[in-house]
Amino acid sequence: MHHKPIVESQVMSSMVMVIDDDEGVRSVIAAALEDEGWRVTTAANGRIALDLLHQTRPDAIILDLRMPVMDGLAFARHYREFPGPRAPLILVSATVTHAAVAASGAVAGLRKPIDLGVLLDAVREHAAAAESA
Repeated sequence: MHHKPIVESQVMSSMVMVIDDDEGVRSVIAAALEDEGWRVTTAANGRIALDLLHQTRPDAIILDLRMPVMDGLAFARHYREFPGPRAPLILVSATVTHAAVAASGAVAGLRKPIDLGVLLDAVREHAAAAESA
């Protein structure tokens, strides 16, 4: 198996959390991010993600809206109570709306099926903005 070399960059130490109840979606997004040099952690729902956030500080969070146990909006409400700085939220859902983006405090909302190029651009833009803030 041939591995392409990873270019040292600001991305190398940056981490993205992917929260989605669909294991296939989590895997595809995680693989795309890792190919770009990001470290990735994943969670199947908002409750698991909140537990993980006690041990890790992601630079961006990709968040599905519709999940069992704890959905994206409930996660966003709880996450706002965490001490700052908090990672920017990027919502992904087949039913994403401007109202959901506003209610969650997300920096962007992308419709499923996701264009991975658009998602990677959003992560690069918002994680970089968070780092320089």
